[in-house]
Parts: sequence; C-alpha cells; structure tokens
Amino acid sequence: MENSHGLNIEQLIPLLRAERKAGRAVALTVRSNSMLPLLRQGDQIEIVQVHPSELRQGDIVTIVETAALTGSQQADLLTHRLWQATPDQLHTRGDRLLQFDTAVSSDQLLGKVIARRRQRTLRLDQGVGQRLHAHLAATAAWESGQLAANRSNQSALLFRIRHRLLQLWGSLLAQIVNVLIFIGMLVA
Repeated sequence: MENSHGLNIEQLIPLLRAERKAGRAVALTVRSNSMLPLLRQGDQIEIVQVHPSELRQGDIVTIVETAALTGSQQADLLTHRLWQATPDQLHTRGDRLLQFDTAVSSDQLLGKVIARRRQRTLRLDQGVGQRLHAHLAATAAWESGQLAANRSNQSALLFRIRHRLLQLWGSLLAQIVNVLIFIGMLVA
C-alpha cells in the first residue's frame, strides 16, 4: 500500500511511532467502514500514544497487523474497538463486524484514537463525542456479549436482524450528532 508520500506501510510505521514517542498526535485516514457508524472510510482520526495498561474496554485503538495476520506480503494498520487487554495481548473487533479479530501482541499497539474529523472535529475524549463514543461502546459491548454467549442459541437470521437494528440505532445517533455539530448547535 502506498500513501500520498510514496511510502509503503513498513516505511511509514517507524515514522508514526517516532512521532508518537515525541509526544505528537498522529493523523491517519480511515480506509474501511468496519467501525461504522462512528468512523467511516475517508474520516481522519487522531491517535496518541498510550501504554496498553492504560487502555479500557471500548477504547478505539490502532494496531499494526503483521503480514502473517493480513495474509498479504506486507503489514497493515487496523483501527478497531478494544474488547480485552491482557499484559501480552489485545483483542479487538470492528463495530460493524460479527466476529472478533485475531488477538495481537500488545507490542503491536500504535495508539488510541481520541478524535475523528469529517467536516468538523469530534473529540472522543470529551463532551458530546465522549458521550456518543461511550454509548456506541456500550451497545457494541452488549452485542459482543450476545455474540459470545448466545450465538449458538439463536438462528443466524435472527442474530443478523438484531445486529442490523443495533447498527441502524447507532447510525441514527451518530447522524444526529454530526448534523448538530455541523450546524453549530453542538460543540464537539
């Protein structure tokens, strides 16, 4: 994968880590819709350095996926919600996805997402952005519990319907917040 600077991902990752180590936030562009409704393809995200022990369930993190995990010739970056952190591993899942990601080493953590920018910036660590983020995290946590505990007891169709309804609810909330921020009625 090439970016606008002509660097491949293996060249870019050490530069991103150096920026974080220097205390500077890093801006990246979201490349998929796996974190809808909060993050969508084309959004800019701001990530900051965080130690794995400081992470909480529901935080959105960016990790480095090794070539072995991606099944391709090179590493890649993945931004998903954290579900469990042990001293050695991180377990993540995209809000829109019905399965958990393969666990990765805590060393693969690039940072924690603290803001999203479309037309305007939505801070995920304060104000209305923090409340929206917390609500979507709680909704996703409930769904993950259902996925882990009850998937075998439900029909696949019922589970997909439930998943889609939760996605629509989250999308409606996110759209309302986006519109209110855009027209200036909310300060992100």
